[in-house]
Amino acid sequence: MPPTAGLLRRLCPVCLRPDPFICRECWGALAWLPPGRADTIALWDYSGGARSVVLTAKNGNRRDLLRPLGRVLGARLGVAGLEPVVVTWVPAHGKSRRRRGYDQGALLAAGVADAVGARHRRLLRRTAGRPQTGGTRAERASGPQLAPARGALLGPRRVAGSPLILVDDVVTTGASLDAAGKAIDDELNGRVVARLALARVGDHHDQARFDRDGMVGGNRPVPRA
Repeated sequence: MPPTAGLLRRLCPVCLRPDPFICRECWGALAWLPPGRADTIALWDYSGGARSVVLTAKNGNRRDLLRPLGRVLGARLGVAGLEPVVVTWVPAHGKSRRRRGYDQGALLAAGVADAVGARHRRLLRRTAGRPQTGGTRAERASGPQLAPARGALLGPRRVAGSPLILVDDVVTTGASLDAAGKAIDDELNGRVVARLALARVGDHHDQARFDRDGMVGGNRPVPRA
């Protein structure tokens, strides 16, 4: 581990002031989106401090941020009686996952599962193609090529007919979530009942600040393993 890694883990990813998570001031200033909007529930517009949080969590070795943020995202769902069997995620490209040492979607999904009282499980794998990150909007339009993960069709891992929550980190065109949902439907006979993401690109015209426990004006989540 680089000598600076421990120091970076004690800094807010937005303002770089000492804080083990996201400092209260920056937490309140993030571009929060209203709950229950569109077909994918997202916490933030992908701009300003929110962009810094996502990029630091993904590419700055701040994996410790992801599960607590997943819990906040899962709490946003707020659907009584949903009873999802599994929370799953759009898998990172193998090259990106090896470079980071973790799949950010898996850690987010674990936090969402904590919040909704479900299991999280890898159901999909990448089969080919380049990473979505860094591609143009046109290049992202078709989404990643996905197939069932090893063992996803066997025994207790089968999810045929089961309600699933699908998680991604950032929504740009929605193509990754669409591709994952199609693979789950076509290959696993699963049923995606909710799509969640930390942030959505292109919502600058529809930012909203609101007061809700655990969000603006409320308590930040307490990071824990």
